[in-house]
Order: sequence, then C-alpha cells, then structure tokens
Amino acid sequence: MIEIKLPILGENIIQGEVVKVFVSPGDKISKGQSIIELETDKAVIEIPASEEGIVSSVLAHESQVIRVGDPILILGESSVRGTKNELPLQKKSSSVLPQAISKMGPAARRLEQLKQTLPLSAQDFEKHGPVEKQKFSKLRRVISERTSLSWKIIPHVTQCEDASLTELVKLKKKLKVTLTPLIIKLLVKALQEEPRFNSSLIEEEQILILKKYFHIGVAIDTPEGLIVPVIRDGDKKTVKQINSELIDLSHRAQKRTLELSELEGSSFSLSNLGPIGGTYFTPLVRTPEVAVLGLGKAHEKLVKRRSKIITDLILPLSLSYDHRVIDGADAARFLIKIKNSIENPNGYSKK
Repeated sequence: MIEIKLPILGENIIQGEVVKVFVSPGDKISKGQSIIELETDKAVIEIPASEEGIVSSVLAHESQVIRVGDPILILGESSVRGTKNELPLQKKSSSVLPQAISKMGPAARRLEQLKQTLPLSAQDFEKHGPVEKQKFSKLRRVISERTSLSWKIIPHVTQCEDASLTELVKLKKKLKVTLTPLIIKLLVKALQEEPRFNSSLIEEEQILILKKYFHIGVAIDTPEGLIVPVIRDGDKKTVKQINSELIDLSHRAQKRTLELSELEGSSFSLSNLGPIGGTYFTPLVRTPEVAVLGLGKAHEKLVKRRSKIITDLILPLSLSYDHRVIDGADAARFLIKIKNSIENPNGYSKK
C-alpha cells in the first residue's frame, strides 16, 4: 500500500482546504496527474500525484482542511512506487516537514496563548434583534489569523508624512504609467540605502537577516479579501516593466489564478489606498517583514513655498515598522528619504 500525502507547498503554507477531488477508488492514475484542488491562503492550486497506480481509497474530501504531510489517498498493492512525494520543481522533500513545522512553532504557540477571549455565539446577538450569519471564506480566515499574528507579535509603530506629487505626476504622464510602479522604484532605492528596512528578524536566535534582493509585495483588493502578489527584483526592472507586471498580477489576483511563487518571498510591502480614499492609516507589517509603506489618496492642499501660499497635490505617506528592529529616528529618516525622492524623482525619466 502506498500513501500519497500533501507535499510541502511553499513559504509558510502548512495547510489548505480541499475544493475538489478528481479521483475515486478504482481509478488508475499516473504520476503528475491532478488528484485534488486545494485552496490555500495564497492561491487555488491542483495537487499532482507523486506515484502511479490504482486508487484503493480516497482519504481527503471536499471542504476538509488538510495539513502538509496528511494522507490524501492510498494506492493498492499493484501500484508502482515512484520517487519522493513532492511537487514538480520542489527542491525539498517531505523529510524536512518536522523541522519546517517546528520552526513555525513558537509564533503559532504564542498566537494560541494570546487567543484568550470569551467565546461568543449567534445567540448573544440574536437576543437584541435580527442578525445575518456570514461564514468566513478560507481566504478571510487566513487573513484573520495572519493579521492577528502580526499585530500581536510585532510591536507596531506608524509614522506619517506628506509628499508633493507635482514632479512625480509629470513623470507619470511622460512615461504613461500608473503611480505605483514609480513609487516602487523610488522605494527600492531607499531600501538599498537603508538595508534594515529590507530585513527579517529571527527572534529565537536574535539574528537579523539583511536581504540583498528587493522583492516588493503589493496589496491588491479583491472580492474575497486582500492578496499580496510580489514584484521580484525591483532593482533590476524598469518602471514600464514593473507597470506591465503589476497590471498582469492585479488581473490574475482578481481571478485567484496566481502561482504560489508569485505570492512568496517579499522583502517589503506597499499598500496603496489612494484609489479608494482616505489619508493616513496604520498598515500592518506582514511578518516576517519589518516594515510596510501605506499610500493615501492624493489631495490638493494649501502649502507655503518660498514665502508664497500655493495649492499643491499632496500624497499622504504612512510607514509602519517593527520597533524591535527599527528605531523612531531611523524610521523618520527613511520616510523623509522617500518623501524627498517623490518630490525630486531625478534619474527615472529614462527608465
């Protein structure tokens, strides 16, 4: 008998909800054939069989939440054993599963300790009047867990600043791109000069990992909830390349058809609420990152320039950061650096 188990899926993904089961007992399956469709917190993916043979029994069923290492199905005695149970292009075998889970243990245990709240039921509210029950989607549940974890583990501080958009809007019109790719390029330059903002803290070992790559996560609003695809190697791409890639990622995020690799590995995140509205806010740092930049809605404001009162287009900036890693003075300098680059975006007109 051969068990086919849920393989390691990617960065920080330890479980998912079964959406569809493609096989039944008695089916003959080949290696690489899709056996289930799984919804994780990052994407909906098809899980391929790591062995070939005759299905003896199917252990996973629709709407079931299964974890990495859980059995999905069993192949009969006549099945041919293949290689290790892993996804195509997956470099790590399932043998690293215990270590991977143990590394996540402290954070998960801390979250459980912090979840000491009084239990509530629908009856607590129905006694006061009519209510409607809405079940959380898989993505919404994961967002709830991740944001709670980030908020409770990371000592957040948020600093705000205003930046004049006048010059950047001129460059935006010249290059025929949106605002976000320009901000990403300016942000990457600031991260290159201030590497602590492009790092991760391994708290158990008291080690700070300074990353030499610049992968920017960009928060995308979808009907199901927030999804954060990643613009990789922002230092090596032009503004127009980033603009095209961002349009494509945004389109596929709405359809939930992004690949797992497009949702992993961000070193810093950007949240742009400008198209929706609002000014300053407190964006949450996404662990294991240490900072996130929030953009509000640009608005006209009376400002003093060279002893004159003029109307200028102002972009509200909100920088949240992990105070274990970053001090307030460092954050202020970093935010001023971004403000100055937005107001004087020299050197980007040719990119």
